[in-house]
Parts: sequence; structure tokens; C-alpha cells
Amino acid sequence: MPPTTAVARRSAASRRRRRTAYLLLGIATAVTLVLATALTQGLFRDTGPTLVDVPPLAGQTQEQARTILAAKNLVMVSEPVRNADVAVGLIVDTRPPRGTQVPIGSTVTVEVSSGPGEKAVPNVVGQPLESAKQVMTTTGFTVTGWVEIDDPSQVKGAVVSSDPAVGTIVPLTQSITLRIASGKVKVPRLVDLLTDTARTTVTGLKLVYDDTTRVEDDTKLEGTVVAQDIAPDTLVDVGSTVKVTVSRRPTATVTFTPSTPGTTSNPGATSGSSGQTPRP
Repeated sequence: MPPTTAVARRSAASRRRRRTAYLLLGIATAVTLVLATALTQGLFRDTGPTLVDVPPLAGQTQEQARTILAAKNLVMVSEPVRNADVAVGLIVDTRPPRGTQVPIGSTVTVEVSSGPGEKAVPNVVGQPLESAKQVMTTTGFTVTGWVEIDDPSQVKGAVVSSDPAVGTIVPLTQSITLRIASGKVKVPRLVDLLTDTARTTVTGLKLVYDDTTRVEDDTKLEGTVVAQDIAPDTLVDVGSTVKVTVSRRPTATVTFTPSTPGTTSNPGATSGSSGQTPRP
């Protein structure tokens, strides 16, 4: 083989070895970069804050809740709320709700019962029963009962009063009783009253007064009620008529006595010649 050909072959082999070495070096460099990148991302990646669950605190005292939250590195803030079912001072609920995951160091608001609260009893006088009950419910009270009373100040079925009374400040847990007009009223005793007084009494009870009947009675002051057609304390419908009998003075009479036979009808006449007036 000529010397020139051998040299050429050795040169070609040398070039192939260099290309292979460069290729392997390139591959190693790429692999190294990939591994470095992956390692760097694994070491410095931001995984976010540590999360914890909001614990159940309903029914606990504030001190108990504070201790439980502190154990989870959570901060407690209390807020009073009205609640008729949970005792004063105990926790009703939390914000966020129990079971919610929050970052360590978060603030948890605990709602602490301040009791049911208080309000003034609303005025429902004159309203029908169902309307009155609705007003009470809207205000926050509960109507536990009602009773009928004989009071003519309101129409039948309307509220006369409440217990506790209108305007009284009471807890919202206070039960309310309503008094409802029955539409009935007791007839009062009128005998021996002057008719004007009796009229005022009867009409004040929303009854009709009738005193057209009069009777002579010299034992009573004129205008005195001597009888009534409905006995006292009798229950009657509002608007009923009560008839009374009223005394009046007896009519004055003039009695005429006729003269007897044989006597003079002129007592001023003279007797005989003496001119004297006869003695009676």
C-alpha cells in the first residue's frame, strides 16, 4: 500500500474518533444540564403554606377555643351574636366553618352567644288574632296562648291587651299571651242610679240605653232608675239594648167636697140681726 493511502486512512479514523468523542461529550453535557435543572427545581420549588383544618368549637367556652386554636397555630377573634338556643358565653359557630383548611397563622372568628336578646312587646291592640300573632312572630316573640275576655273596648275577635303589656322590654324567649274580645259584656246594676248616670254607664259598655218607660213613685227622687229588664251581671252581646224604668213624681190632684143640705154656701153671710159672723 502506498504511504499516502495509509496516512489518509489514519487521518479519517482520527476524525471519526474525534466526532464520536464530541458527540459523547455533548450527550453528557445535555444530561448534566437536565439533571441540574431537575435538582434545582426540586430544591427551590415553592410548595405553598402549610394548611390546617379549622377545628369544631361549638359549645366550647372562649378560653377552651383559644387553647384549641393556639395548638393549631391559629389566631382567635370573638364576635357576640344573639342566640336563643346556646347558653350565654358559649361558642355558636366559627368563620370559616369547621373542617375548612386554612394556612397556619390564619385568624378564625368565633361567634359567642350573647343570649336571645331583648325587645319591646309590640302594640297589636285592635288587630285580629292571626294578624297579631304574625306581628309577634316577626318581632321574634312566640305567642303561646290567648284567652277571651268580656271587654267591649274592641270588636269581637280583636286583641284587647297582651301579657306582658305593650312596650315592656323582655327577652325574646318570653312567651306572649293575648287577650281577645269575646264580643260579650256584663250588664251593670242600674237600679237606684239617676237615669243620666245610668245612660253614661250603659253606653260606655257599648250597649243601647232605653229609659222611655216611666212610673210614678213618690218614694224615689224623680229620674231614678227603679227597674231594669236585664238582671245585673248577665252576659249579653255588645250592642244589645237595656231597658229601664224611671221614676217620676205623682200627678197632683184637686179634691172637691160638695156642701151638705141646710147649710149656706157663703161663709161670709151674717146670722140674724146681730151682724156677727158665725163661728166656724
